[in-house]
Parts: sequence; structure tokens; C-alpha cells
Amino acid sequence: GVSGRVNQLLLELLVHLEKSYQQDVLVLAYKSSTKVKYTMQAFVMHIPVVSDIVKYNQLVTFTGTFATLIKHDVFITDSMDILGRITDNEIYKKLIHDAITNLSKGNGVSVAFKGHWAFPATAYEMIVTGERTGKWGEMLQHVKEYNQGEQTNLIARLKSLVEPLMIVALAVIVGIILMAVVVPMFDIYSKII
Repeated sequence: GVSGRVNQLLLELLVHLEKSYQQDVLVLAYKSSTKVKYTMQAFVMHIPVVSDIVKYNQLVTFTGTFATLIKHDVFITDSMDILGRITDNEIYKKLIHDAITNLSKGNGVSVAFKGHWAFPATAYEMIVTGERTGKWGEMLQHVKEYNQGEQTNLIARLKSLVEPLMIVALAVIVGIILMAVVVPMFDIYSKII
């Protein structure tokens, strides 16, 4: 009777609270643990289409900010420190930390980016060129512009692929709704006749 229904409601409430708690724990773990963030971001950066968008976005932000700082005569070590503080991507934070470590050892900044999966080879080569010629600002700006164009092209291609899929999905949904309305009408009509 009533006590059975109350027990059922309490059980449903506890299950709901447990699911909510699990989601909160995941969000809290993501926000507080750099290892969890690093793992999740690395996972996302390995998803085929999404990875390119994330990489281009991170690279555009990184190189654009770095170029601005260098053009305004901010020291490279200070620029790297600023870049490390403004990025929310743990993979790029590690790359920046490695670059600062390389600088402290007397190596170039580009060594940290060489062969890293999150940093495209063309961007690496342009940074090496900027490092060798002393034209950091210009080369970083070129890297930013190139990758911004690539990101724009990729998103445009994705939009052109998604639009037909959305039309097909909407057609299927409308067809199902139409069938749900029309079939019962024919069924009722056939029973009348």
C-alpha cells in the first residue's frame, strides 16, 4: 500500500541522488585534478574530427598571444610564463613548461614542440625558422593566420557535411510523426467501412 509506495519513492530518490553525486564527483575531479584534465583533454584531442578543431584552436590562441607578447618586447621566458597561465589545456601547459625548461638549459623553445602529437609539424618548422632568423613575431603571426584559415576551412567543410545529415534526420523524424498520425486514421477508417 502506502508504505510500499513511500519506499519506492525513497529508493528512486536515492538512485537519483547517487547518479547526481557521481556526475558531481566527475566534474569535481576534472576541475581539481590536472591528471584527470590531461587525460580527458588528450582523449578529446585524439577523436578524429574534434582533435583537429581543438588543435587548431589551441595553436591559434598560443601563437597569436605569443606573437603579440614578442612584438611588444616581452621576454621569451616571461611570455612563456604568461602563456602557461592563460591556457586551460593541460597538454599545452606541459609543452610550455617543457619549453621553459629547455630555455633554462640553454636550448631553443622549439625543441619542446618537436615531434609532439599536439603540435603540427608545419607550425614547428615555422617556429624553428623564426627562432633561427630572430623574427619570432612575424613567424608566429604567420603560424596563427595559417592555422586560423585551416580551422575556418575545416569548420566550413563540417558544416557542409552536417547540413545534409540534419535534413535527412529531420525528414525521418517528420516521417515517423506523420506515420504515427496517418496509420491510426487509416486503421479507424478501415474499421468504419
